[in-house]
Amino acid sequence: MLTSLALIFLVGLCMAAICQKLKLPRIIGMLVTGMVLGPYVLDFLDSSILYYCLIRLIVFPAIVFGAVRLLGVDLVLGNVAVLLSAMPMAATTAILADKYNYNGETASRSIFVSTLLSIATLPVICLVL
Repeated sequence: MLTSLALIFLVGLCMAAICQKLKLPRIIGMLVTGMVLGPYVLDFLDSSILYYCLIRLIVFPAIVFGAVRLLGVDLVLGNVAVLLSAMPMAATTAILADKYNYNGETASRSIFVSTLLSIATLPVICLVL
């Protein structure tokens, strides 16, 4: 699993470099890599993984944000609570899934995808706070 994650990362960087040489934005290479690894080609991203990431990275922080504002919690403490709820899935997800003979590969994929998506969601949440 670790080698496949490293391979995905390297492919994304290589595609970005190729696009830069072609005078295209680097993000195009990364987007193409995402499309190739997505559900229509290699099926790396499962729709259930994206659903859980949506809940973890957007819905939970929104609920915590509303609760903190409703309860009148101190601003700094409330912001910390919202940011902690917006963090990606922890590695213990895969460890527990493996220990209890559940789908450890899906748990590992969920951690990877939620970490990548949090690169975009965390700055947005910081701007909202």
